[in-house]
Amino acid sequence: MKRIEDLYYPKEIREEVAEQTQTFSLNDFYLCGSDGLTIDNYALYMITPRQRLSVCCSESHGRTAENILFAIYSDYNYVFKANDWDWRATALAYGDIIMQLMSKHYSVIWLPKVINEFQYEELVKFYNLTKQINMNLDKTRQISFRCGYYGDEFCEMSLDEAIHFMKDKVCEVAEHGETLIDVKPRSKTYF
Repeated sequence: MKRIEDLYYPKEIREEVAEQTQTFSLNDFYLCGSDGLTIDNYALYMITPRQRLSVCCSESHGRTAENILFAIYSDYNYVFKANDWDWRATALAYGDIIMQLMSKHYSVIWLPKVINEFQYEELVKFYNLTKQINMNLDKTRQISFRCGYYGDEFCEMSLDEAIHFMKDKVCEVAEHGETLIDVKPRSKTYF
């Protein structure tokens, strides 16, 4: 597995993102090595208007996000500059949901002003998966999320609140020439 933040060419970044998205498991991310309080794993989970991407990263969620955005949006450099070189503002300008996941700490979810039906369905799937994972964790190790909404006004909320809040923010999202990453469906294996 290559580190996304160390890659340079868009094609190489897209190939690595496809491979990691295919093999990434929220269950494994949160449940493996779940003893202690030190953060073991970092990941970036993105829900764009047309696809869901999930990759491992170093502590720098920003550098990983910048490379992915660069690889999937042809006008990235222009939009990044227009947003004062801020990767979160750039992702939100594209209408992407960005999740900075940390295995043993609360994780942060950045929500754009509006999302489409696909994004809402993926957000609900993510929410349901995290509820199942919490059922397997002891009460002192429950995973939690802080969500920031960047619409007409900034709101900070829990993931529970965000699911209900964002339901009213579903509409058509303007396309930004997003390059789709070919992620093959994950095949289930039984041991």
